[in-house]
Parts: sequence; C-alpha cells; structure tokens
Amino acid sequence: MPSRGFRRSVCRAVPAALVPAALAAVAAITGAASPVVRAAPAGEAVYGAHCAACHGAEREGGTGPDLTDVRSAYPTVEALTSYIRRQMPLGNPGALGEEERRAAAEYLFRLDGAGETEFRVAVDGIPVTFDVPPANEGGRLLVPARPLAEALGATVSWDAESGVVTVRGRGHVVRLRVGDPHAEVDGRRVRLDVSPRNRQGRVLAPVRALAEALGAGVRWDEATRTVHVSTSD
Repeated sequence: MPSRGFRRSVCRAVPAALVPAALAAVAAITGAASPVVRAAPAGEAVYGAHCAACHGAEREGGTGPDLTDVRSAYPTVEALTSYIRRQMPLGNPGALGEEERRAAAEYLFRLDGAGETEFRVAVDGIPVTFDVPPANEGGRLLVPARPLAEALGATVSWDAESGVVTVRGRGHVVRLRVGDPHAEVDGRRVRLDVSPRNRQGRVLAPVRALAEALGAGVRWDEATRTVHVSTSD
C-alpha cells in the first residue's frame, strides 16, 4: 500500500478535482484498496440529521437549548464546535466527526443573524450605538429596541414576566412582545414582518416597524449600508 507521505504528495501534485482518480490509479498499480475520499459535509444537512431534533427551536419540537440563537452562549465557531464535541464525542455510536461538527457550527453561525454587522443605523444623521449586534433575518433588520427608541426621544420599559417592551414617545405608545409577530401601536394590533427576539438580555425589534410606529421616517442607503431614521418626516 502506498505510504501516507506518498499519498499526500499525489494530493499536492494534481488538481483537487482529480485527486480521487489519481489515488484510485495508484491503488490499481500497487494492488491496494482505493481510499475513500469523503466530500466536505454540508452544515445544514449535518444539523438537520443530528442536532435539530433536540436543539431546534421549540416550535420545531426541540427539547434542548435552541442553538439557532447561539451567539449569546457561544461567541465563536470554535466555542460552539467545542460544545458539540462535548455533547457528541467521537467514541459514541453515531457520533459526528470533527469535520461534521465544524460544518454544523459554521452553519448555525450563518443562520444566527447572517450579516449582523453589515449595516448601521443613524437617527437624524447621528449613528446609534448598540451593545448587542443587530441582526438580519430574511432581509428584515432588527436592532436592540432601547437604544433606537431612546435615540428617537422615547422611553422604554420592560416587563420580564410578560416579555413585553413598552415604548412611549412622540405621542405614541408601542408594545412589542418577544416572539409575537404582532405589535400594539396606540391600541391597534399591527402585523410585523418579523417577530422581536431576545439576544443576550436585549430585545431586538424590527427597525422600520418600531421607527414608523413612533412617527419617524425610514430610508435604506445601499451604498453605505445604513438605515437612516428621520424624525422630521
């Protein structure tokens, strides 16, 4: 059988797409069995097959921690991979290999607020600072509700028991509930494009919905990837 070093030299000497055929040819010449060359696993497939049943969102039947909101507990891909390694070590039947663990972790990080640092928010031209990263969920931008509301001159109160954020300002009262696709605006029930969510102890709310409910205008600047909120509109 060709040595490991020889096989590595074959991998370096030929294009990646031809490696399986090259190794098979070497095996045919030497009489050795052709090594199995595995494709890199797709993170979504790994998560769906091994993780989602226990760790999916509650609405999907998950019974363990919801790993679709991972950054609050696992700030890096390495930290999440380590968690998966501890929960499913190599010695267990049906355990994931290191490649699969890493792929699942990377998929979850993409799923959890993909592009979350790719946009900014400014109120009347003044940037708003957030202590928790904003998120992009299906093209809908969510930001911590308190900093945005306060930048608009509103006050914010939080009822932990009911999970409701109440925003008062500019002649309006807005109530948002974590996980609820509806808001209450001046006593009226309003449908939201995306539900508020809780991340690292902060309630993230859809920018446009909250700003417009407070009577402000919203404009997206693609060139600078900035949400401009204007109190004069």
